[in-house]
Order: sequence, then C-alpha cells, then structure tokens
Amino acid sequence: MSIGYSMATVNVSVDFSAHPDKVVALLKSIAMEIRTSDEFRSIFIADPQILGVDAVHGSEVVFPVVFKTLPTKQFAPVREFRRRVRLALEANNMLPGDPNRVFDTRISRFTAKSDPIAEADPAKTSASQPDSANEPNPSKGT
Repeated sequence: MSIGYSMATVNVSVDFSAHPDKVVALLKSIAMEIRTSDEFRSIFIADPQILGVDAVHGSEVVFPVVFKTLPTKQFAPVREFRRRVRLALEANNMLPGDPNRVFDTRISRFTAKSDPIAEADPAKTSASQPDSANEPNPSKGT
C-alpha cells in the first residue's frame, strides 16, 4: 500500500500482427491526451509509463501502461484510457489480442461450392437432391 498516491496498471492486449513500435506510440499518445485533459490533469502525479512488450501469449502481445494518481483517483482515467484504446485499435485496424486465436494459413480443402457434410455422408445428399441430380452426367463420364 502506498501513501500519497495510487497506481494502476492496464495491460493492453494487442494482436501479434500489430507492429510493437506503432502500438507503443499509440498508447503513449492516448495516455498523454488523458494526462493533459482538463478532466484529469489535476489528479495525475506523474506521466503515464508505457513499458513496452511485457508478454506474448499465442497471438496476443501485452503492453502494460502504468498510471500514478492521487490516492483512489486512478479509476476514472483508467476507464477512459481503456475506452479510448478500444476506439483507437479499431480506427488503426489493429485487432485486440487473444491468446486463443489461431490463424490457419493453409488452403482450405473445401471450396465455396463444396459441402463438407455432403462429402462426409453421400446418402444424406441423394435424398435431398432433385432426381436430375442423381442421373448420370455424360460430361463427367458416368
């Protein structure tokens, strides 16, 4: 416990695809806008600190941001910071981090015209297809 000030750390989670230097610059800009705003200027004791990349989990990269304010006054600027980060990520086409997000870069074996359920059980499709679909197709050699 500290006397005379409060500290809050916001762990901002951003997708691995975002360039870390751009993320740090964005977070610093947002934090300083809040720090210098009329609404919050008087409650900050120090400038917010953006600590850089703290962790990488899957496709999530974590950037801690530390706020130092007057005692028990950290909550409002932290909430505003989170709100602005959410909007800024969208405006800058950056995805939020998700440690469980997995990108499959392989080419899918299914095309837009194929139906994986029909391929797994041809009996299901023959009953739902019109009779003409079950007739031999000369172009396919059947």
